[in-house]
Amino acid sequence: MAKKDNLGKELAEGNRPMFMTAGEIVKHINLNDSSQRYGVNFGEDKSPDLKSRDKTTMRRKLRQSRSSADSNAHGAGLHESIKTQGFKGRFNITDYGHEGRLFEGHHRLAAQRNLNPKQFNSINWVKGLNY
Repeated sequence: MAKKDNLGKELAEGNRPMFMTAGEIVKHINLNDSSQRYGVNFGEDKSPDLKSRDKTTMRRKLRQSRSSADSNAHGAGLHESIKTQGFKGRFNITDYGHEGRLFEGHHRLAAQRNLNPKQFNSINWVKGLNY
């Protein structure tokens, strides 16, 4: 039997956690990295179309995070860096009151989700326009 996920309900009620796993971010936060909004409210299930878009985005970002073109000054790619040193940053999520959107860190999220999806990560909630 699958474990019940109450995080969507908590988010819908206005509770904003300080920590979320990479898996929870993917499930509950709008990951679209374009300017389009899809109007997914906290507590609602994502549509199959949005799930497909998120999956495509995460697959592309993971591939890019493993690429040598996405390397830091030490020559290691982002994925390899997170694998060896861990992820010490935080994810920035814009809080529109009813919807959250990841606005930075798509490559880091994809790498973290691939390496350790159940590790808790620090969340920085940034108040957005409520439109």
